[in-house]
Amino acid sequence: QDFRAVAKFMKTRHTRNVDREVYVLKHKRYDMHNSADALAEKFEEANNALEAFIDELKREKIWEDTVIVMGSEFGRTITSNSNGGTDHGWGGNYFMIGGGVKGGKILGRYPEDLTKKGDLWIKGGRIIPTTSWDFIWNGIANWMGVRGDANLNFVVPNRANFEKCAMY
Repeated sequence: QDFRAVAKFMKTRHTRNVDREVYVLKHKRYDMHNSADALAEKFEEANNALEAFIDELKREKIWEDTVIVMGSEFGRTITSNSNGGTDHGWGGNYFMIGGGVKGGKILGRYPEDLTKKGDLWIKGGRIIPTTSWDFIWNGIANWMGVRGDANLNFVVPNRANFEKCAMY
């Protein structure tokens, strides 16, 4: 429903004389402390909605000018809790897709050892992230028109703490 409204609004961008816009949508109920049984269903809902949205943007010939970023406000533990669910963690995952995005890349480092002996493991199945959430915003800020290191450092203040990659 929300993606349909965004697609409809995006179609009017020339009428409204805008080049770049930001829309924020929420897909709730991923906080699965008691059971992770519904996770596959949530992923299927998200996938179906994205697929329909992308198909519509392609039909309207605006997919090449679109970037979609998915993220969560927190990560999850990689071990289950006593209720069969997961607790809040540090390391999360995000994705960025779009018609003009040079995709097919995974940023960050997957933990070599997912046991308590692993160098990224901390208490309770929490994994220390290797790539900051801030990192992906460097390219997006640039795409939105933010130019020059001083301006990018203002908009993405932690960008200097991480290596630049070929994506940007």
